[in-house]
Order: sequence, then structure tokens, then C-alpha cells
Amino acid sequence: MIITLEAKVRAKSTDSVQDDKKIQLLQSLSFNTFYNFAADSLNLSPISVSGHTGLFHDKINVSFSANFDPYVTQVRDSISNGQMAKYIRQINRYTWQDGKIPMLTNFSLSIGGSLNPAAFHPSKNGENNYNDNSTAARINSLANATAQQRQSLALLNSDPSAYIDFNIPWNLTLNYNFSYSNAYIASQTTNTIMLSGDISLTAKWKVQFNTNYDLKVGQLSSATSFAIYRDLHCWDLSIQWLPFGYFKSYNVTLRVKSAVLQALKLSKRSDYTSNANFNQ
Repeated sequence: MIITLEAKVRAKSTDSVQDDKKIQLLQSLSFNTFYNFAADSLNLSPISVSGHTGLFHDKINVSFSANFDPYVTQVRDSISNGQMAKYIRQINRYTWQDGKIPMLTNFSLSIGGSLNPAAFHPSKNGENNYNDNSTAARINSLANATAQQRQSLALLNSDPSAYIDFNIPWNLTLNYNFSYSNAYIASQTTNTIMLSGDISLTAKWKVQFNTNYDLKVGQLSSATSFAIYRDLHCWDLSIQWLPFGYFKSYNVTLRVKSAVLQALKLSKRSDYTSNANFNQ
């Protein structure tokens, strides 16, 4: 079952020409479960709930999901090999029969959005057209795309790092993720923020960064990385660097810009294996 939730805001003007405005509170809300009539007990499967919506004209996306156990679950103590242990036992009895709601076993929440100059330069029809003249915007128009443009788009989808859009001066992406799991005996949570972005220092130089911050532990992820890109007209130069952690490494790549000659590249790499190699 899928539900959408909307609210109507009355127009400020009393002029009949101006209509009331509709605001979507939830773009999608779904409930799922399954009842097995052939089973002799525990016929009802866990109840899952998921939904998503957009805020500030879809500039921020919010999605969530949760699972509920509809049956009464007991945690018992037992002695095994002289040691105390716990075991879980489900009873063929619904939680609401005891006046309780189903047990929440899993929950996840994701909030994310991107900010770039296009957010401050909307077109008249409400769409962002800051980089409509960029290569990415042209090849994304598949209706009139040529075979070569489709090949370029396929390359971009398979390796996003192979294409850097210098037409966008800067871009910032922020994602917050929270998850909770309950195994009845113990619960576990994760609470992280992912921050990534890029900035064009000049028309030919761009710097990118990507990091995760664990709010629970209070430290940056070892996958924190930086990258520098240089447009050399017919060639692309990229330097990727992981400054710390087990996967500490750097990678320098020089490749031909033409999509047909992407296989021709020269790279130098140094990683946690302490080996450097050249590939041509």
C-alpha cells in the first residue's frame, strides 16, 4: 500500500485568479507485510514501512525505512558449558494482544542534498539551467543523442571520475545517515555525515574532496580523500590522495581526453602495499 500526503495552503490574496497552493508533505509512504496461510504458526511476516519526500523544492531529499516484529519475543537466560547465555524465543501471539505496539527491529534515516550556483540561478520555468551548456547536460538529453554521445554517457556511468565538469564553479553535497538495529539482546546504531564537493580554482584546475565523519565515534573516516584535476586540452591529469588510515595512498593518472582513446593512459600509484607501478 502506497500513500501520498499533501497540504493545501490558502492563497494570501483574495483575488480569485490566484489559486490555493498544494504542498507535498510525503511524496511516498508504503506499508508491506505478508500472511502465510499454510504456516502452522507465526503466519504474519515482519511489517515494513518506508517513505521519502523532498524539502525546499526538492533541494533536500529525506528517506526512511523501518521494520516491525508483530509477535511477542521473549529473552531467556540459559546455562551452557557452565556459562550464562541468552536465547531468543518467539511466541505465536501478537504484541497488540498484550496492549503493545510491534517491536521496532530496524530503522534507517537518510537526509541529503547538493548546493551549487544552479540553486541561486533558477530558470524561469523553475528548473536549474546553470550548466545547460556543459557536456554532461547535452549527453543527458538522450532523445537527440548521437552514438558518440551515448558512448560518452555510458563511460560516465561506469566511471564517474572519468568526467569532470569544469563549467560548474563549485558544488557541495551533504548527506546524513542514521541507522538502528535491535537484536532483542543488544541494539546497535550508526550516525554518520558524508561531505563531498569540488571547486574550480581556475578554468582548468579543479579540487575535489570526500570524507565521512562518524558522530558516534567522533572521528573522520579513513576513506577521506582529495583529488586535483587539470585540463590539459587533449589530456586530463588527475591526482588522487588518501592522506591517512590503512588505505593511505596516492594515484597520479594522465589520460587522453577522447572517449575512443581512454585505454591509453599513464599512471603512477603508491598505496598501503608500498608498491609503485607504471601502467601503459
